[in-house]
Amino acid sequence: MDTRSATSDRQRTKGLWDMIMDDQVSETDFRKLHRNYLAHRDELERISKRRISRREFAQISASIAASFGIASTIGNLGLGVSKTYAAEKGAKKGTIRIGYINTLDCCLFDYILEKKGIFQSMGWDAKFLGAAGGPQVMEAFIGNEIDFAYVGSNTPGLAAQKGINSRLIVGGMFGMGGLAVSDKLYNEGVTDIPSFFEKAKKRAAEGNPIGMSTQVPGTLTHACAMIAAKDNGLDADRDLDLKYLPPPEVSSSMMSGVVESQLICEQFGSYPEYFKKGKVIAHCLDSGKNMMPCDGLPEQTYTQCTALAARPGLPDEMVQACIEGHRRAAQFMKDNPAETIKIAAAVSGTKGPLEYVAMFNRARWHYGINWESCDSVWNNTMRKIGLAKKNLKLDELIDTKNSMELKAGFESTAGVTQKGPVDVTSQDFRNRVWAEAMSKFG
Repeated sequence: MDTRSATSDRQRTKGLWDMIMDDQVSETDFRKLHRNYLAHRDELERISKRRISRREFAQISASIAASFGIASTIGNLGLGVSKTYAAEKGAKKGTIRIGYINTLDCCLFDYILEKKGIFQSMGWDAKFLGAAGGPQVMEAFIGNEIDFAYVGSNTPGLAAQKGINSRLIVGGMFGMGGLAVSDKLYNEGVTDIPSFFEKAKKRAAEGNPIGMSTQVPGTLTHACAMIAAKDNGLDADRDLDLKYLPPPEVSSSMMSGVVESQLICEQFGSYPEYFKKGKVIAHCLDSGKNMMPCDGLPEQTYTQCTALAARPGLPDEMVQACIEGHRRAAQFMKDNPAETIKIAAAVSGTKGPLEYVAMFNRARWHYGINWESCDSVWNNTMRKIGLAKKNLKLDELIDTKNSMELKAGFESTAGVTQKGPVDVTSQDFRNRVWAEAMSKFG
């Protein structure tokens, strides 16, 4: 079989991120394809500035896409909503183009940055692009739609393996991975991680594996599912009936009965309606049998779930402005919890603040990055599950010159109000945070 022909066929049917994840597409081949892709993008931009009809532009675009031979979500402009804002005053410094995962628990920073006009107040134009998941955001980064990508802390490493480099500059949510099970499984005694995998082994041996939904390969959520199964003596792909879905479908699939369990980043906070028929039984920040720790590190070391990756070669002033903007957003959340919760509730579509307050009190938010966690996630976890093909040095993962290193024992900017395990699904917890929320709303 002609290998070159096979590669060409794959490129005609897959998008940029699909080829990042395809072991049969070499780094050299991807670099060449990427150069051609950007050249065609530039050609489309030149054509779009000419006085031609939208129909003529569509025809030319389709012709270029066909000759290029790639079906990309970027090329089809199917990523999500893009919004651009002008600087408030002073000389224009440039445009900060930032993409984020369009789920509330991942992108509260970006909602605050957008809603409060923080970059504009600093003299920068700003472009915000939201997408369903980290791979789509990273694909926008690869396609030169954005210069900053707020994604899972492991996702940029996968792109780096194919020559698309970036470095993490800003942290965000961490320690938020959660495992939920249906009421049926819970009532059968599946109430923590050990009992879940004990049940999973039994069901796999019977030829009736437990159905689990999680996000697609390349996300940190997927990595958590893979390593949790591996550490508990299971092969996730073989011993679980996995469904790879985008959020919030990962959660809604359990509500609809498609699966019996799900592993995702605490969607019970953003999408509480998806947990009316289930229980969250494990959290990253818990201890002992309910702990999902950063792989290879001590039990109480939190995982840097999401972080902001920056394109190499950007002006230092722009990188530092992006970090400063996130610092201001974190400070706003700390100083204005009631308004922050209102923004979150409005964005998530929840009728009241209760469910989001539960997650807000649970979360740890900070603009610093846990360097140790990012290193361990890539060089330990991703290696163990077979997605990291080579080690990456710390300076290849993180902009150590500009980013703030965050270590265990930090003062949380917003969120955790007590140490130790917190059952965010308990009625006592909900009653407490409801009272706290009402006191803030007046």
